[in-house]
Amino acid sequence: MSSANHEATGHKIAHNITTICNIPLALWFMYAIFTLSNAPYLEFKSFFTQPVNMVAAVLFVFCTLKHFALEIEVVFEDYISNVSVRHFIILAMKLLFLVLGLAAALSILKLGL
Repeated sequence: MSSANHEATGHKIAHNITTICNIPLALWFMYAIFTLSNAPYLEFKSFFTQPVNMVAAVLFVFCTLKHFALEIEVVFEDYISNVSVRHFIILAMKLLFLVLGLAAALSILKLGL
């Protein structure tokens, strides 16, 4: 097998894992939205002091961003023909999503701790 096939297989496995992980996390997220839709700030804050909710929120952010990055990477690979430009854009996109994920995780941790 060539290296491209191994990369495609790894990409597909990562995509499937994030899809499966996002199902319960999205259900938790909908539960959180309905639970906190009209909640005052202190109730909102106390929701995220519970370890299960804090971990679920951080996992939801990272799994969703990872899944989105995998999807966008396929679009970039299909539509950007210049390989060096494509690699740069994919790297920049992954770095942006990492920064967004870290900022969201730090915000959730700050809220919950």
